[in-house]
Amino acid sequence: MKLLTLKINPKTLWAILLVLVVFALLYWAHPAMMQTPSRVYFGNSGDGLKNYYTVQYHVLHDTSYLHFGGMNYPFGEHIVFTDGQPVLENTLRFIHKNIVRLSSNDIVGVMNWMMIVSLPLMALFLFFIFMEFEVKGWFAFLACIGITFLAPQFVRFLGHYALSYAYVVPCLWLLLIRFFKNPGYLKSLLIAFLIVFFSFLHFYYLLLLLFLGGGLWAVQFITKKQPLNRKNILNFGLQIIVPFLVVMVFMKLTDTVTDRPSTPYGFFAYSALPETIFLPVSYQLSNVWIALFKVNRGSWENLFYVGWVSSVFSLFALISFFVFLFKRKKSFDLFNGNHLLRNSFIAATFVLLFSLAVPFAWLPVDWIEHLGLLKQFRSIGRFSIVFFYVVNIAAFAGVYYSISTLKNKTQKALLVLYPLLLLTIDAVSLQACYKPFLNPSRIEQNPNLNINPKDFACFITLPYFHIGSEVYGNYVNCGIDFPAMRFSLQTGIPMTACALSRTSYSQTVQNMGVIWQQYQPLTMPKKITSNKPILLMVMDGCQLLPTEEYWRQRAKKIGMYMNTTLYTLDQKTLQEYGTKMYSKMRDSLAHLNSINLNSAIKDKTIVFNDYNHQKTFQKFKDKCLAIQTNGKIFQLYNGRYPNTKETDFSISFWYFIKDFPFTETRIIMEELDDSGKICSINNTLIKQSFTTYDTLGWVLFDGRLEAKHLNHKVRISLLNPHLKTPVLIDNFLIRPSNSNISLDNGTSFFWNNLYYENSR
Repeated sequence: MKLLTLKINPKTLWAILLVLVVFALLYWAHPAMMQTPSRVYFGNSGDGLKNYYTVQYHVLHDTSYLHFGGMNYPFGEHIVFTDGQPVLENTLRFIHKNIVRLSSNDIVGVMNWMMIVSLPLMALFLFFIFMEFEVKGWFAFLACIGITFLAPQFVRFLGHYALSYAYVVPCLWLLLIRFFKNPGYLKSLLIAFLIVFFSFLHFYYLLLLLFLGGGLWAVQFITKKQPLNRKNILNFGLQIIVPFLVVMVFMKLTDTVTDRPSTPYGFFAYSALPETIFLPVSYQLSNVWIALFKVNRGSWENLFYVGWVSSVFSLFALISFFVFLFKRKKSFDLFNGNHLLRNSFIAATFVLLFSLAVPFAWLPVDWIEHLGLLKQFRSIGRFSIVFFYVVNIAAFAGVYYSISTLKNKTQKALLVLYPLLLLTIDAVSLQACYKPFLNPSRIEQNPNLNINPKDFACFITLPYFHIGSEVYGNYVNCGIDFPAMRFSLQTGIPMTACALSRTSYSQTVQNMGVIWQQYQPLTMPKKITSNKPILLMVMDGCQLLPTEEYWRQRAKKIGMYMNTTLYTLDQKTLQEYGTKMYSKMRDSLAHLNSINLNSAIKDKTIVFNDYNHQKTFQKFKDKCLAIQTNGKIFQLYNGRYPNTKETDFSISFWYFIKDFPFTETRIIMEELDDSGKICSINNTLIKQSFTTYDTLGWVLFDGRLEAKHLNHKVRISLLNPHLKTPVLIDNFLIRPSNSNISLDNGTSFFWNNLYYENSR
């Protein structure tokens, strides 16, 4: 009787062993992440906290699959702009509503396991890519382990969870390789489906994968490895054009907001750097030569170190390119005649150049306005992840090809040992660097509630925060975002605060009106459809703005939550503020002690310039000053202090913020003695310093400068190295901080550079 024998392909055995070893090493290196994933946050602040919250709230509390209602109440937000991984959160939402009830911890567990499992999946896809390039299983096994623990996605575990899925690029690249080896329409449809699928995990995957696929197609066409015939054009359309159109049409049909930021900040600030790609700037041992050679350490948005082996391989590739360019002959073949590997490397190199902002960094910054959809992808350093995978596969495949040509066993052993040893050192060093940060925080039990969540329409955080519109906003103060998100998730009550991206300008202005100076009629209360009271969450021990204090004093204390105090505010009070406070404020100001504007100008107790003599294409209240900075410092004022004995001065002017890079203008306030020596200096960004707005785009800068000596000069300058087009300034005013300046001209009432229209 013959015994049954099970024959398993050696490649399959290596693949199974690889997955098991990666899981084991992950557990050994980061046990806290692996032991209880449903009870810990990998990131518990900033983007990390928010990206858990948006998924949890959408699954547990939202009423729509396409709309998120937890923040930016009463408007909410499209799910694509919440970093909420629409595919994942809507799958969980369907399960929660129709199959089995999920807890917030269950959702966290799924999210964490998705990140953890992505690493062995990445190793598996890389292994199969090595197999496609005819690398033996044992060598691919060892290389894949090292590349996995060198992967840049580890740093994304701290907050950008959807971008931590390490298998995405290798998965698509593997399918492209198999397609070009054996083309077929079904493979093209699968590639198209995956690009759309991954795009709805994170929108960056759309352009990133289209660059990978489109770049490889382009190189295949140029090198004539794929003939430019109807069949290939159809496959190209299915793989590249169709996914793009599907995603764009979906967004067009489902997103009703028309005034999102057109040029988000960061296109150049978050680009990759050569040193963060080819040098281990994250290592602790790198501090010495970083200081010695003045190397930029970069930020977590551009840390995509490829390893020493791949850096050396890239150098050889560059030398080979220049030899071919100038001598028109091949110097050495790094790819062993494998055109798919070579063309993948060429395509990935062009993607790398884009991530380095080449050639855009060499052009005027204003040129970014002409980039269309590209300018929406502000963190372009992320695109270098394509190069990370391709160059590592190419480098270690090249090492294997070199081994195959050697006959001497000692030379073979050394050629295997050295690259793998360098890879191991890189991976271990990087994990040692990440370990202190990859320290999950345990999810605390929800505090007891002494309120009924159904009694409230929404809640307002004080201090207030609103992040996302790029132009208008308030950064998080005193850590109130943590209790606010915990409270919202526990109760289902939405907040007017916001920590999202590309938020509507008009929605932001309406919500920010609650805390800005009492200068514009408040319109936000009119959008609230519920008649229920509003809850205020006030952070204990945190200084409030005068307007925020105004609300707290008119609210009734009802309890505590974590380190905050809860108040209830009747909507009638808010509505009354919105309809009557404007006129009340204007009338009350008119009865306060003040100095007539014209008299103050005549007596030189203030410095004022309305720029009415200027000829400009756009105006604020009247004509304004158009400044062509050209990336240089422009002196807005250079003269004496006002003729007064006061030493504390308010410096204000109206500034037109169109979009980035207008938001990056820096205001520099200096005091100089008669010799020109700077006695004091203060500088700030306009986007962090304006106190209110008028018509959409115009904001009021109001800074303080304390005079060291009244006989000295004061110099107010603007600097924006990013900007080549004119900035608009109006109504420059320097006044003693304790003096009020007013003027009633019949149609409007001027008060300390604010304009109240009498007709309102």
